[in-house]
Amino acid sequence: MIFYLGLYDVYLASSNRSELVCESIQAEIENRKLGLCYPTTRHQLFNDSVTDTRSKKTAFCIKGVLLDTNIESIISIIKSVLDSAIEGDLIPNFCVVCTDKSVTEMSLKLFGDNALNQNTEGFEARKIANLPDVYLSGNYGANSGFEEALAAVGLRISGNHGYSNKILSINKSIKMSVLDLLSVGGIQKVTDYLGNELDERAFVELKKPPELYIRHNKYTLIVEDVNGKNIPLNQLSFRNSVDNNHG
Repeated sequence: MIFYLGLYDVYLASSNRSELVCESIQAEIENRKLGLCYPTTRHQLFNDSVTDTRSKKTAFCIKGVLLDTNIESIISIIKSVLDSAIEGDLIPNFCVVCTDKSVTEMSLKLFGDNALNQNTEGFEARKIANLPDVYLSGNYGANSGFEEALAAVGLRISGNHGYSNKILSINKSIKMSVLDLLSVGGIQKVTDYLGNELDERAFVELKKPPELYIRHNKYTLIVEDVNGKNIPLNQLSFRNSVDNNHG
């Protein structure tokens, strides 16, 4: 069965800690052979808080597959990792969704979409959190982060939001063919900004780890043609606003 973990840390301005926590949770789940996880995705949410100066809130989501176990085992691992990784600090709320019910998924998708353009509503989030397929840690209190965690799950379920820059690790400028990129575990499609797939013989120039965007439930490398060279979006000085529009 598919499960989703949404996490948002309201207590830390930097998102690096949350990303490291997600990586630790993934490793623990897979090391114990309880499930298999896809790379963590980041989700940029609307933010107009007067106390939070970030232009966007960054929530995280892990999608995974349970292997002959129950969701309580996954929740136990999440709590254990959070307790050890964030010792002495306030532990962020998280939510876990394990469902194949269309009603639950539709509610989450709609909530996630709304979180892109307006602050999330606690009342609506509480209604979703009370569904039997949804587990929420902690309390519903103000600024608890549970709304953002739910929104991240909804956006990941939609299959067209979020990105990851942890799939291809490079530390120098290289040129790779689309065929070679697709042979790298985790890269599922290479397209232009309009969604057209590149020919397998085309080359992409890389200077740093590229961001892969979730498009139609696939990790997609999106490039722009710049003077005849295919350049990943996160390596462009004029970068298109993919995050604002899609993920």
